[in-house]
Amino acid sequence: MKSSFREVSLIYGDVLLRTDESVQQVYFPTVGVISTVAQFENGASVEMATVGAEGVIDIGAVLGSDTAISRHVVQVPGQGMAIDFTTFRRWQQEIPAFRQILLNYTQAFIAQVLQSVACNAVHPVQDRAARWLLTCDDRSGDHTFALTQQFFGEMLGASRAMVNTVARTFQRAGYIRYRRGIITIEDRAALEEASCECYGIIRKAYEDRRIRLKPMATSSDE
Repeated sequence: MKSSFREVSLIYGDVLLRTDESVQQVYFPTVGVISTVAQFENGASVEMATVGAEGVIDIGAVLGSDTAISRHVVQVPGQGMAIDFTTFRRWQQEIPAFRQILLNYTQAFIAQVLQSVACNAVHPVQDRAARWLLTCDDRSGDHTFALTQQFFGEMLGASRAMVNTVARTFQRAGYIRYRRGIITIEDRAALEEASCECYGIIRKAYEDRRIRLKPMATSSDE
């Protein structure tokens, strides 16, 4: 089973799959964060879900589709494992434990997407920004990660000026440190207080299914 995987580098800004593109291989991030985004005709985009070491790209493959149902962009660089679509589907059909893990993940992922849609429609940018930063922190494996204002704005569906204002507000409050495209979470508890309730709802959806959000610690982390 292990021999069917190959290691891949996840490079910031790379598009792993595009909407309606044929799925040739399925990705399992081990370190890094992938954004599942919706892109519109005018070029605007907004994030629908975030995937880290807990997940798989593309969720459509889990449901049996050989065509990508969304666009996936590397948000935080890292590493992953890739397997060809045909082998993935065979394992899914032949190995019950593997199939159950994927089912649990799919349920949590759908819960994340639905809650994110509701959040984007109702909550102000500042609340959503706090949720997004916490979500990224959960999956990055590190409290420090690269983040440009342009990318931040795209993920939130907000203007660059708006996210600049939010970032400055959070930095003055001591929630984060932001410099030269690098962000560090300084006070996670305070950031959780600043977030809307959607962060807790989404996190609980994963925890209820015993899905670990953070990458496994290495010996150097312990």
